[in-house]
Amino acid sequence: MRSLISGLLISQERIGKGGQKIRILKIRTMHDTGAPAADFYGKHLERDPRVKSRFHGFLRKSAMDEVLQIWNVMKGEMKLIGVRPLMPDSHNSLPEELRVLREQHKPGLISPIYACKIIGPGDAVSAEMKYFNELEARPFLTQVKYAFKVPIILWNHFGANK
Repeated sequence: MRSLISGLLISQERIGKGGQKIRILKIRTMHDTGAPAADFYGKHLERDPRVKSRFHGFLRKSAMDEVLQIWNVMKGEMKLIGVRPLMPDSHNSLPEELRVLREQHKPGLISPIYACKIIGPGDAVSAEMKYFNELEARPFLTQVKYAFKVPIILWNHFGANK
């Protein structure tokens, strides 16, 4: 049973609030080839050869492979809306200003950058900076704004237009 579960799930160390390490679970969607992961802020390949199947590709594209992280939300390590927690190497490679802001807030299950058009690495950094500036100025209204905005954008991307 343990090998079946380890074949289906993957546990990863990520950086949470205060720079603390947290463990997240994901549904395993990629072959363990040892190939480097796509840069968080980089463009993902249209057909990444590491993805196991079309079904697994759908799980990744729809972020359903992240659903187990609701447990991290229930434990208080993450919140529903917020920037995604990064692996330590990716976190440490961020611009210092963004890294400091990320460490002041809990990471989220649903990223506010889904509500932005991300074309390149600079766009992702700008989108996160914009989110944090809004969050610090109006915490409650910012959470409400993205709580409504992100599902509509995801619905348009995955549901209504397909």
